[in-house]
Amino acid sequence: MTLFSIPRSEASNKPRAVHGAILISCGFSYRDQHINEVIDQSLRANPTASVHALLYGSLTEYEEALSLSAILHNLTLLAQDSASIGGIKGTWARSGSTNEEGPSPTTCELGDFVAFGSMLQSLTGHLSQRNDPRELDE
Repeated sequence: MTLFSIPRSEASNKPRAVHGAILISCGFSYRDQHINEVIDQSLRANPTASVHALLYGSLTEYEEALSLSAILHNLTLLAQDSASIGGIKGTWARSGSTNEEGPSPTTCELGDFVAFGSMLQSLTGHLSQRNDPRELDE
């Protein structure tokens, strides 16, 4: 089974650049070194490409991903409690909402398949809300 195909140069087996390519991963632990190597090679070969990882749970559970994002600034990690964006780690906080301790904490739930699916459904609409293409022809 092929998860995704990376264009390769015919002269060598190195990844060929696809400008502005974006990969969104959800449910990948970043513990598979073979896949990590492909991501690493691809992002190094094409600095205009980016990978956005939607991680379930705490960012501290993803040591391998954090190591990669420290050197690959086009690898963005979005975990429930914090993120690494452009190689900079930070925690989530609600914009404009502060209390005595500082900004009110919030979370990013997109690493949860149910939350991610709900977000996609809100963007595309529920199947029952879509027009039947056959009705448009009438």
